[in-house]
Amino acid sequence: MRGRYPEAESAFTRARVILESNRGDPSDLPAVLNNLGAVYRLTGRYSEAEKAISSALTMWKSNLGRVHLKTAIALNNLGQLRLAQGRYASGDAFLLRAQRVLEQALGPDHPDFGGILVNRGLILSRLRRFDEAGQLLERALVILEKASLPQPARLVSCLNTLGLVDIGRHRFADAESYLNRATALMETALSPNHPDLASVWTNLGALYTAQARYGPAESMLQKALAHEVRVLGPDHTANYWTLKEYANLLRLTKRKAEASRMELRAREVANHDEQLSFLPYVVDAAELKKK
Repeated sequence: MRGRYPEAESAFTRARVILESNRGDPSDLPAVLNNLGAVYRLTGRYSEAEKAISSALTMWKSNLGRVHLKTAIALNNLGQLRLAQGRYASGDAFLLRAQRVLEQALGPDHPDFGGILVNRGLILSRLRRFDEAGQLLERALVILEKASLPQPARLVSCLNTLGLVDIGRHRFADAESYLNRATALMETALSPNHPDLASVWTNLGALYTAQARYGPAESMLQKALAHEVRVLGPDHTANYWTLKEYANLLRLTKRKAEASRMELRAREVANHDEQLSFLPYVVDAAELKKK
């Protein structure tokens, strides 16, 4: 996956140049900008991502109106960008706008509407608004399970985020049930290189650490970190959270020197990605142990 980003960026950049020089169909330009913005987001180039996606949103609203699926796509992508930056409140504002557009355009039972509920559930969990997040995610789960076409990636994301929310609510048995369901589904339905695999393993590691199940926790965190480095690269934002969880585990098991090295590596990732410097919250075992 990581190796495809330069290829995708090159293709979308060429298309952008062609369309901005009045060659080709100009109505294709916002889609190209939106896709280019997604590549920038996934590679940590957040300022460029925001400019590209915001331009796409402006064009789509002007050409298609505010209540249109493409407008909702751009709003969702801006919300996902703010999530990656740790700007959770403004990210939720974008996702709420996308939710309203999708409900009006598609109805409350469409799987795309379920998908936006999952995205909002995650960002609300980062704000520690766990009960609100849980309500959205439970609603999304019903929608996605009833969908006429299988929705494995969305279901994994929904189950994983429900597990995260229930860790935050100290409902550990429910959290483990959701995360185990996510694990079973992703191992049969998703690509071995899918980035969500590591997220589920990291959350299971955090859950096991909170329960003092340190052996299984360490195995999960090692597995998650190896996957993230291989699929996303050594300096990706996702690594920060896994490194942070692993450092918590090492401190709880009295391995202070190893914990310090892991924390240093997490800071290196944070320094590589300047937006990480103000990320306010992630559910982690250290915080759970304090409560």
